[in-house]
Amino acid sequence: MVPTSFSRTLFTLALVATSLHAQNITSVGVLPGGTFSQCSATSANGHVVVGISFGEWGQTPDRSFRIVGNGLAHDIGVFPGATDMWATSVSGNGATTVGLAFTPTGLRAFRLRNGVFDDLGVLPGAPYGAEAYGTNQDGSVVVGTSSSPGDQFRAFRWTQPTGMVDLGVLPGGSYSFGNAVSASGTAVVGSSSSSNGEQAFRWTPNGGMRALQSIDPSFGSGAYAVSSTGTWVAGYSGTTATRWNANGQVQDLGTLTGGEFSTAYAMSGNGHIVGGFSEDANFNALAMVWAPALGMVDLNEFLPELGVDLTGWELSITTGISADGRTLVGLGKFEGEDRGWIARVQNPGPGGIGWWITAWLHRHCHH
Repeated sequence: MVPTSFSRTLFTLALVATSLHAQNITSVGVLPGGTFSQCSATSANGHVVVGISFGEWGQTPDRSFRIVGNGLAHDIGVFPGATDMWATSVSGNGATTVGLAFTPTGLRAFRLRNGVFDDLGVLPGAPYGAEAYGTNQDGSVVVGTSSSPGDQFRAFRWTQPTGMVDLGVLPGGSYSFGNAVSASGTAVVGSSSSSNGEQAFRWTPNGGMRALQSIDPSFGSGAYAVSSTGTWVAGYSGTTATRWNANGQVQDLGTLTGGEFSTAYAMSGNGHIVGGFSEDANFNALAMVWAPALGMVDLNEFLPELGVDLTGWELSITTGISADGRTLVGLGKFEGEDRGWIARVQNPGPGGIGWWITAWLHRHCHH
């Protein structure tokens, strides 16, 4: 029997309805002694999430957690001699966590894999500490910021064979920050001072540090996320979230309705989905995602259209997106308490078109 157009439509709607029930959001609690939490990043497949459980100021320490699958948050442990721990990123394969440890002698950039902490050190001749902010697919490359002999911060790229390598600064600059790295570890993005002010950059072994285009050269810019291949970059330029292409050309992602400021902190593997936050007309920070087929949407409004129950939630920032775009993590308020969140959604499809279709179907089938 050949299926009719009507039967095919019913079958499609049945599949969508099934997938909608699979959408969910999870509140990340706090570790013992903690007062609030945030999620920092997720692995490529969304199976591993890392973040920070912040302690009571001056009384209990900040600790870092790792979540596997639908499990509970577990303390990653303590770097030798550290008082507080901040996990900032996780490798694509989920096996390596990086971040910064607060010690009596200063900040230390760390890498944690197989239960062992590696002290990544500082740049040669540097007077004090370093901070790790990103790692690649297998955790073999770590990027971040270290003090330097000139008492300025410099972006670094670390590997076991080379140790910590200074990535330099843009022409006329004196400091730089490394924030994220591609899956292969060859493309690093961040920000650097320059003769034109602070600018977003992309660094590669062959090209060195290159400035990315600004929306308005009279305002600063910075890069916080990069696609798996290093082709696409996300961050901010001036007052709005931006996305850069392979040629360093900038795309203004705008703001939510009435807002004047937005920033991008996360990106899917193919660079099609960007996450961060935007102010609204009342200056509230709202978690957002942007995709070509959607534009910028407030997750507080959009996730319910995908079938996610946000009862009790106010989502403030999207801090991480899995490579396939199906897992989003961030910071928000749950029943008045600051909590990390993990949202698992259906396949967004190229350019976010899958999300758009699902949202349309949900609105028309449930209202």
